[in-house]
Amino acid sequence: MPDPYALRTDPASTEPAAPRGNPLRALLWTLLVLSVAANTITSFGVVPLAVSIGLGVVTAATGITLISLHVRGR
Repeated sequence: MPDPYALRTDPASTEPAAPRGNPLRALLWTLLVLSVAANTITSFGVVPLAVSIGLGVVTAATGITLISLHVRGR
């Protein structure tokens, strides 16, 4: 059984964790940054609570989706 703590020196044996050129990932990161910024602005402004809660849901959903994509790509 191979040692899971051994450092691998063979670059051919390492696989990338996830494809970096994924347009879905780029869209999710952009949406996450925008929703965090909008949620921050609406938290200090005079807007209905439903708008802030909606942005919080979008932020949480994009964060969870990015984490699940990362874990699946491992």
